Amino acid sequence: AHKDSMRINHMWMGSLVLPGTAQIYNKQYWKLPIVYGGMAALIYKGYSSNGNDQEKFYIGAAMLHYATIMDGLVSYKYYKPILPARASLYSAMLPGLGQAYTGNYWKIPIIYGGLITCGYFINFNNIQYQKYKNLYIEAYNDPQSEAATKYSLESLDYFKTAYRRYRDYSILAGILVYALNIIDANVFAHFTDFDVSDDLSASFAPVIIHPLNNQFANNLSPTFGLQVNLNF
Repeated sequence: AHKDSMRINHMWMGSLVLPGTAQIYNKQYWKLPIVYGGMAALIYKGYSSNGNDQEKFYIGAAMLHYATIMDGLVSYKYYKPILPARASLYSAMLPGLGQAYTGNYWKIPIIYGGLITCGYFINFNNIQYQKYKNLYIEAYNDPQSEAATKYSLESLDYFKTAYRRYRDYSILAGILVYALNIIDANVFAHFTDFDVSDDLSASFAPVIIHPLNNQFANNLSPTFGLQVNLNF
């Protein structure tokens, strides 16, 4: 009863706000010293360090927090082998993991192919946007500059605006691929409950249909019909 008293998505949100919440709910108290001790040590080292080392320690603390959340999702007990909410959260935390959880491994290359493609175009269009933005600023501030003699302000403004728009479209496409990855994991996790075994069958048999009420049936006589039985 304990394991079903809190929804997995509520446990997940609790873990985002307070590290260790999932471990407490799952009664894995022995993990708490690792969680809090590890995060405290990494944050302290980051605070007392300088430069790149500081950033590395803070990233390490964030990764440990991420690991505690994933551990909570994996350890959550449920009476069904496949939980749609868990599949959604898996794919939210790591794209494609929900598909692996539901056995749809063939979709993982498609998901990462889409994300990598979107990432490539985001980077390419952003580089071009920054390039033409800087050229526009240079030409605007100095009419005698190389940029001003090579391009008109109108053309530089056009390319700057176009590549910014393409970059934004690429970001939206990446968000869409990420969202579809979550939705797909949830939908196909629901499909695992469907019975597609050989026990599904249908039978047909002739029957005689009698009028329910002769008063309103104008003395119609019984007629033949077809009865369909579906077995699940």
